[in-house]
Parts: sequence; C-alpha cells; structure tokens
Amino acid sequence: MEDLDFLLNYTEDLKIEIEKLPFERDDIRIVYFTYYFDVVYNLYISKSMRELSSQISRRNISITKELLEQSDKHIQRLIEAADLEVLIKSFNNNINRSFFLDAFSSFEVCLNVLVEAIISPDEIDHVLRYSLNEVSQILKMADLSDSAQKKLEKLLVKNHVTHVPYIRKIELLFKYAGKRYDGDVKNDREFLNFLSKLRNTIHTQWVYFGKDYDYLFKDNAHFIFKNGKQVIWTSPYDDGGAMLFIDIFDRLKEIWKKFIFGISFENPIPIYDEGV
Repeated sequence: MEDLDFLLNYTEDLKIEIEKLPFERDDIRIVYFTYYFDVVYNLYISKSMRELSSQISRRNISITKELLEQSDKHIQRLIEAADLEVLIKSFNNNINRSFFLDAFSSFEVCLNVLVEAIISPDEIDHVLRYSLNEVSQILKMADLSDSAQKKLEKLLVKNHVTHVPYIRKIELLFKYAGKRYDGDVKNDREFLNFLSKLRNTIHTQWVYFGKDYDYLFKDNAHFIFKNGKQVIWTSPYDDGGAMLFIDIFDRLKEIWKKFIFGISFENPIPIYDEGV
C-alpha cells in the first residue's frame, strides 16, 4: 500500500509542477510533463488493480451475491492474479515494461520536436547526413562516380530527426544549453547513455548486445550489462521493479527541465499536428 500512497502523492505533485511551468498548454516543453503524468497515472491504476485483487483474495473486500452471480468468472480470474506466483511475476514484468517503454517513448517524441524547433537548419542537415559524412571520410581516397555518390546519399542520409540516434540529439541539446545547463553535464550525460542502453534491451527481454558495461544509479541500484546476457540489477525496493523505474524517469524529467530552462527559445514549440 505504501507504493500506492507514493504514486498517488507523486501524481498530485506532478499536477502542481505542470501548473507552475511558464509555457502554453500545447508547447512541447510542457507537453512532455503531461505525457509523463499520463504514464505514471496508468502505472498507479495498474498497481491499484493489483492491490484490489489481493484484498479480494484475502477476503478484506466483500463481493455482493448479485455481482458474484454476474461476474463470477472475471472475479475468480482477478483473485488468481493475486494468488499464483507465476501470474504475480508476469503482472509485475508487464507493468514495468509498459511503464518503461511508454515513459521513454514520450521523452523521445518530445525530444524530436524540441530538436527540430531549436536547432538551425544547417545543423539539422548536418545531423541528418552524419552517416554519409562518416562513410565519406572512410572512402575519401576512392574516386566515386556521381551515380555512386547519389546511391550513398540515398542509403545513408536520414529524412527526419526521428531516425537520428538518440545520443546525437542529446548532445545537440547539451551544446545549445551550454553554460546555462543547471546540472552536472558529465554525470547527466552518463545517465542518459545508461538509459539508452537499457532501452535497447526492451524488445529482447532485457538481453543486452554490446560491450560489457555497468552503471551505479543513486548509489543503491547497480546495473550490469554483459554481451548476450540479460541485464541484471539490484534495487532498494521490493515491489518488483516499478519504483526503481519511477526514480530513473524522475531523473530524466529533471534533466528535461534543465534543457528547457537552459536553452533560450522564446517562440512557442507546438507538438506535431495530429491530422484530421
């Protein structure tokens, strides 16, 4: 129940934080916070349902005869979710994965919009052509025909910042914030690199592919990445993982705040048009 109390208070604090931000409601700099609020709120609802099933299973919540007759199979399934260890583990894994993926995806969408708005057209063009530029450096001694050069451009030039690696976009924000960035750039950059690595394991059941790596988060959560192995970590919580992920994405939220207040840009930055 302590986790639910924390999440309830956390969502209320997020509401207050959003109200104090000096941006229009549809500005991407505040839209990120509303997206994040939605993700945390859905986590709260999911964990509330888990607690409800547990209370029903322990007979702390009574079910009326009428409801039992109408929904007997569904209520029984709800009770199973609190009684069977395999379902408890599955439920925790599912809400953790959903929370992580939704929270990170919300950040990435807002990151793309922010970068497009504040970065100069020339620099946008440069970052879209980064792969071509790197390959061209390797092939600079080769005498490529115009046709071959055009084929390379078609293959390597990105058509939108969405397809540019996340870390490259982050570096642009650090550059534009400069000395106005109110934080430890080295530590925040390393945290964002860690988060990127963890994100890349989402679709492989936390299996990591790359150079061995480890990261200590807040001095009490140690993440170990080994090539071809599932990422393992320690946690100060015993809730199955969600509260640690809240800590991680709360730090990401604070880094976003440092970017939006450290980068001077007076014009509104609307979210992408949703179409009709």
